[in-house]
Amino acid sequence: MCLAASKWADVLGPGKHGCTMGGMPLCTAAGAACPDSEVAIEIRLADGRRDLLIAADPEREGAQAVAQDDWGVRTDAELCAVRLDGEGRVERIALCQGREVALGNTTVRLKAKADLIEVVFDQGRAMIESGSAEAVEAIILDGAECEWRAR
Repeated sequence: MCLAASKWADVLGPGKHGCTMGGMPLCTAAGAACPDSEVAIEIRLADGRRDLLIAADPEREGAQAVAQDDWGVRTDAELCAVRLDGEGRVERIALCQGREVALGNTTVRLKAKADLIEVVFDQGRAMIESGSAEAVEAIILDGAECEWRAR
């Protein structure tokens, strides 16, 4: 378990309109604390939704997947955004320069690194909001592979 939190991300404070944000610990997939050049930030929206933003350092020597254990997120993307609805269900996943984001029993896996893929989940369905649907290898929702389509 990683306990380190980014120093500069912790500087962020409460936002406007009832939104709060702050730094979260980020680790390598092996459990070692990530350097300060890699950050995770949680944003809590006034309506109960939550966002997690992860920025990994693409220039870090031996760069590997990172993990945010409080959320249970693992990704090899340089930039990743996850939105949960007010009930804690995955609403949206976006990744840049990566192949995979996994959160609990939900995974977005690409055939190769992509500049951007954004997937929106709604009523058990996945829609590719941004990026090419052809880049997707698999989308797993609630532990089972699901079909997806481009919006």
